[in-house]
Amino acid sequence: MKNKYLVVSIHDVTPNFNSQLTKIISELDKIGVNKKSILVIPDYLGKNSISQSGEFIEWLHSLQDKGNEIVQHGLEHISTNHNYPSFLEKFIGEQIAQGCGEFQNISYKEAKEKIWKGKEIFKANGFGAVGFVAPAWLLNPESEKALKEDFQYTTSFSNIEFFSPYKKESSNIVVFTSGGGLINKGFEWYNQHLIKRKFKNQRIARVAIHPQDIESGFFQLTLNAINELRQNKEIVTYADILDIKNE
Repeated sequence: MKNKYLVVSIHDVTPNFNSQLTKIISELDKIGVNKKSILVIPDYLGKNSISQSGEFIEWLHSLQDKGNEIVQHGLEHISTNHNYPSFLEKFIGEQIAQGCGEFQNISYKEAKEKIWKGKEIFKANGFGAVGFVAPAWLLNPESEKALKEDFQYTTSFSNIEFFSPYKKESSNIVVFTSGGGLINKGFEWYNQHLIKRKFKNQRIARVAIHPQDIESGFFQLTLNAINELRQNKEIVTYADILDIKNE
């Protein structure tokens, strides 16, 4: 029987959410989640580069030194192209992703420029990410083509994609949203479905945490999900899976 794994990822890592992130890391450490994939936004909203805070950079390096993985999470984490190809794409981008789909609807050239700007910020601060996760997991084919040239993997809402050699592995993700109303209820139902049913047959389960989960009250639900899932799974980072993907 193949081993089973759990990836816990922390999204939207930027100095702007420092207090929430500190609490998230602290609580995860308390329950023994000592390996996490840390999704860092290089320049949040185009005016909050991680380079502006030496203390934050030191904190990220300390996390990396403890076995956590630093992942590039877009560039600015905000969409600038609102010419969606369909009503469904618009609903996903505006209502579910709440305007964060930075790589949902852009050209190869735009994606390449954003990726390289983020990589340069990372490099200037001593980081070299092997993985890229688009904000809200929204990645159009042109963007995916661009990032394949610079990274070893990416993730979507339901898969992990390895690029060399290419392999796509089914892996759903427990995540809560602050979209409100029926959207929240839908995610809560979906998360329970994953935990109780679908993850029984998937090799890799994933849980995503956002800083906003602290204020919304979803963070405790996320911790509950992690405690339930980790009973029969080894906690790893995405980078760890690069070494075990062919088991």
